[in-house]
Amino acid sequence: MNRLSFLIVLFILCSLPVSAQWVQTDGPYGGTVICFEVSGNDIFAGTDHGGVFRSTDNGSNWTAVNSGLTYLYIYDLVSDSVNLFAGTSHGIYRSTDRGTSWMEVSNGLPSTPQGVIWVNGLIVSGANLFAGTGDGIYRSTDSGVSWSGVNDGIPKNLSDTTRHIDVDKFAVSDTNLFARTWSGVFRSTDGGTSWTEVNEGLTSLNLRALARCGNSLYAGTSNGHVFRSTDEGDHWGEVGSANVKSFA
Repeated sequence: MNRLSFLIVLFILCSLPVSAQWVQTDGPYGGTVICFEVSGNDIFAGTDHGGVFRSTDNGSNWTAVNSGLTYLYIYDLVSDSVNLFAGTSHGIYRSTDRGTSWMEVSNGLPSTPQGVIWVNGLIVSGANLFAGTGDGIYRSTDSGVSWSGVNDGIPKNLSDTTRHIDVDKFAVSDTNLFARTWSGVFRSTDGGTSWTEVNEGLTSLNLRALARCGNSLYAGTSNGHVFRSTDEGDHWGEVGSANVKSFA
């Protein structure tokens, strides 16, 4: 199941009325599109090896906005009321001018001999910004200026016990923050300070997608199954798998 397949299943499960047709846009041309973010009247697309593209006309046209981006593999994009953040293969970059220019804001993130570790996922929750990395979860309380690990309850990586497990994506509700990993779903009820595993009912922990729709939380697995929780992750039940293929 790829990410698009998961989103289609999620739309169906949420019973959203779909009447409009899809129309191919003029781009962005620069690599596979990995993620999107909407900020004000702008749409941003993050690509692999092509950096960030911006559209100001609802996706009809796209322009590359990569000034200051040293690395052009964009894993995730997120915005708050002022800033746009890009999680890349080498740390985090911030733009304060709608993507026109970028500066690295990776102070406090873990590193490898090759440089700052990759950032898989980003989310804004209240006044905090969270990053999912190849070494667990990091939180910034100052718009990315500095970062600190918040991995209480996040297990270690079995193949490299000096690091925590990879954290890929997040979902958020009014009171809870959820993190998706290859070991299932973890929940924080205290702004990311501590985490608890919430996998009861998940028959597969190889998760590839996590999303919230209304009062429900959905998880998609690598073997093509979709699970739903209606009690903030306390329990999960399978709700669909037909015609959903596994990830390549």
